[in-house]
Amino acid sequence: MDGNVREYQSDLPGIFGKKTKIQQVLFNLFKNASQSMNAKTYTNETPKLIIRLKKGLAQVHIEVEDNGTGMGLSISYFIIADHHGGQMEVDSTPGKGTLFTVKLPFRSKNRCC
Repeated sequence: MDGNVREYQSDLPGIFGKKTKIQQVLFNLFKNASQSMNAKTYTNETPKLIIRLKKGLAQVHIEVEDNGTGMGLSISYFIIADHHGGQMEVDSTPGKGTLFTVKLPFRSKNRCC
């Protein structure tokens, strides 16, 4: 079974942001997920990475969820919050997994990439 799951909502609006910076954040989240799943010993499950894209009220939400242990990523938070006016949240349960949610503002006439 493939341990990667992609759940993408259709018709998402454009977002505010610099492509290379957002790629860096996602790379950091994927790397963190990979490291945390690699460090965990699985008995009744296998490593699983879930990526979700969905529309919030005024933001696109990018969720990266793994079933490893997870840890914080200060550089990614700085890029999202300070450079893009977005938010980054983490929900982690040791031994169970981690869910990172990146919220990026919709692109508007006053704010673009």
